[in-house]
Amino acid sequence: MVKREAHVLDMTQGNVLKLILLFSVPILIGNVFQQVYNLVDTFIAGRCLGDHGIAAMGATSSINSLIIGFASGICSGFAILVAHAFGAREGLKRAVALMSAELFAVAIVFTALSLCFLRSLLSAMDTPASIFDDAYTYIFVILAGIPVTLLYNYGASILRSLGNSRAPLFFLVIGCLVNIGLDVLLTGVLSWGILGLAVATVIAQFVSAVCSVVYLFVRYPEVRFSLSDLKAGARAYGDMFVTGFFMGAMTVIYDIGSVMLQSAINGLGDQVITAHTAARKILSMLMQPLITLGTACATFAGQNYGAKRYARIQKGLLQTCLCSLVWSAVVFVVLLSFGGDLVVWISDTKDEEVVRLAVMNLRINAPFYFPLGFIFPLRMGLQGFNHKIIPVLSGSIEMGVKVLGKYLLVPKFGYVGASFAEPSTWLLCGVFLLICFLYVVRTDLKPKIENEKREKDAI
Repeated sequence: MVKREAHVLDMTQGNVLKLILLFSVPILIGNVFQQVYNLVDTFIAGRCLGDHGIAAMGATSSINSLIIGFASGICSGFAILVAHAFGAREGLKRAVALMSAELFAVAIVFTALSLCFLRSLLSAMDTPASIFDDAYTYIFVILAGIPVTLLYNYGASILRSLGNSRAPLFFLVIGCLVNIGLDVLLTGVLSWGILGLAVATVIAQFVSAVCSVVYLFVRYPEVRFSLSDLKAGARAYGDMFVTGFFMGAMTVIYDIGSVMLQSAINGLGDQVITAHTAARKILSMLMQPLITLGTACATFAGQNYGAKRYARIQKGLLQTCLCSLVWSAVVFVVLLSFGGDLVVWISDTKDEEVVRLAVMNLRINAPFYFPLGFIFPLRMGLQGFNHKIIPVLSGSIEMGVKVLGKYLLVPKFGYVGASFAEPSTWLLCGVFLLICFLYVVRTDLKPKIENEKREKDAI
């Protein structure tokens, strides 16, 4: 493991798997704390607001993922070019400058559009009238905080592109503690209801965002850009936008399917919504190691692509997939053995039907975690070394299966059909991405690796 500076991790040299795992650990802990945001909201909502509060939050989860996920995906795409510049040892200030300008525009546009069409979107999703007002209040505040969310992602993404995955973790921990304290104060003590949960989340994100950006520009003078760095040509701005757009599109296409599937679930009643919300919280938490390894692959591939170390990219993605499969086996055992206990602990529900439905969903999902072992490392890794189309196509497959789930499976099989819809997408996309990766290795990486070897031999 080689560092160019004490606080910068160069992933273009050293043991491949060790680098990826060491880089992943802080991201994993940070992702877990992000999930704690959601779990604490659910925990407090269940105890202070009852199943009604959990249902109101759950009915908006897919909208949250769709809009904020798209914006955050664009931010991650911008950061890939920062990783390229870091690996290439040139153009770092300009890359950060372009990312700053384009992300500012994204924040304004996404906040305005999402708030304008929010009520119509909730209606289109068949949100039950019994929870509509609370659902609207909650997601309105969350979406109003898009600039705050993007500000944190801006600082954290650049730090990770430079190989620093520890600082974003520290700032997330701070934000999580603030969030927990404000949840208890605003909802449990002051009785603000679901509004208190949303306000607490946005304030906590703001604290994390300010800390990450201040730290970035104080600790890393090499990224402090000037106005002259913004005077790049249209092609540079275009490259940045396209890379960010495709990363965001990969996320949003998948989430469009989730929104449509959620709308079908919303039509099945409050009990199903509550059960589905509890199950998704558990599944999302257990998915974090896989997401983390995918994030690490994007940075690893991005730095090595910039440094033209193509053999390391191939080796790193293959080894990461093997690690992901091991975790999938662990999840399989946990869901089958402790699913019911996890549902009761998270939701605190006394409704036996809610517990039964949630456990059913977990057991259906359990065996499908194995394809996820391929999806996250390959999808993010391909983005990292400039293959934009394949990840978007994989997202399109997921969206298509979820749309079929809404119109074919849910009307005929109810929540059982909805529970099979999403994991079916994992199986199809896992196979698709594995085939595409083998094709990319043969047609793109292998020639580059052979050329890299010839250049080393010539030296």
